Amino acid sequence: MPKLEEINDPETLQQAAILLEKTVKRQSKEIVQLRAENARLRGQDVDPQMELELLKEQLAAMRRMAFGDSSERRPRTDGVAHDKEKEPRRGHGPRSQPNLPIEEVTHTLPEDERTCSFCGGHLEEMGDQTEDSEEITVVEISYKLIKHHRQKYRCSCNAQVVTASGPDKLIPGGRYSVGLAVHVAEQKYLDHLPLERQVRAMERRGFLTDSQTQWDQIDALDSHLRPTYEALLRKALDADVVLADETHWKLMAKKGQTSKWWVWCVVSDEIAAYRILGHRSTKAAGRVLGGFKGVVSVPGTTISTCDFGAGPVTTR
Repeated sequence: MPKLEEINDPETLQQAAILLEKTVKRQSKEIVQLRAENARLRGQDVDPQMELELLKEQLAAMRRMAFGDSSERRPRTDGVAHDKEKEPRRGHGPRSQPNLPIEEVTHTLPEDERTCSFCGGHLEEMGDQTEDSEEITVVEISYKLIKHHRQKYRCSCNAQVVTASGPDKLIPGGRYSVGLAVHVAEQKYLDHLPLERQVRAMERRGFLTDSQTQWDQIDALDSHLRPTYEALLRKALDADVVLADETHWKLMAKKGQTSKWWVWCVVSDEIAAYRILGHRSTKAAGRVLGGFKGVVSVPGTTISTCDFGAGPVTTR
């Protein structure tokens, strides 16, 4: 703790004063105890007021042991006052759910229960008075087979027949919707749910499929999104300054062994783009930063006016 004469901040001085006051009170109590104990050891009479203070201190300590909070922590002795009121702990009550849709359900008495148990009269509704409560439930994911009927049209001259357009597909003529492919990818990459587990969950809901089919949907979705991904990386490299880094990434190889790959990232003020490559060499950096001219900041150093040259950038 710095010397008081070196402190100029009023708030810090106030905290120091509070700490000193607590220290003085604690030391005063210790002095009273030591004096009483010293008098007893010497066979001298103990001052009644001193004995009373000592008994009060012992009684307070016994009360803390009997009724104090078992999780009470010792006061910190790091030289900083901690007199601010603690924020109340968050309970386990109901949490607000602003993102959930709301469905209103009204429960009514059946006709055979609308008889007064005292006079036998008919129970009437009390206007709009209800007893309200909330319940959060789950709407299970379901799958359905949609049969699309594309209407055909022809002219009275019979020279032309036109068929109405159907839904967009990732695979032309494919049986699965774009929504299903997005659903599979979301569970795999956001929720880390392997395809085989997804297959079992789908079968429990009546949808018979296999992991190869699910992978085909992800692969088709990848082909559709790849131009957007490449455009995002090019936009990141349009910045004058980027951050680049890499970390290892384990992939399972044959016979249970693991193959070490590397995840490269390029970050600008707006975009973070990632690539997985088999090594971390300068050549790999050139593939990630192909065509970039500017400042590349990496952990531990900064490379200025970097030029990796233009060239094809491949991904995996």
